Amino acid sequence: MTYIIRSAARDDILRQFRYYLVDRDAPEAANRFLEAVQETVEQLIRTPKMGAPKYLGNETLRDLRSWPVRGFENIRV
Repeated sequence: MTYIIRSAARDDILRQFRYYLVDRDAPEAANRFLEAVQETVEQLIRTPKMGAPKYLGNETLRDLRSWPVRGFENIRV
């Protein structure tokens, strides 16, 4: 299956990667983060209705769901 990571999401991922790599001087954590994001995206592709629905009051976002990145649970996809 093909998927698209929007530029804003890609920017968020790269910003978080850079935070671990540069700001925290933790290259192992930075690499684990990228791997965990990739695994999470692949898991979501296999099970697209996974995650709790979010009710935001905006009709265009009615099917929005979120799922934590394993090992980085405060970060959600």
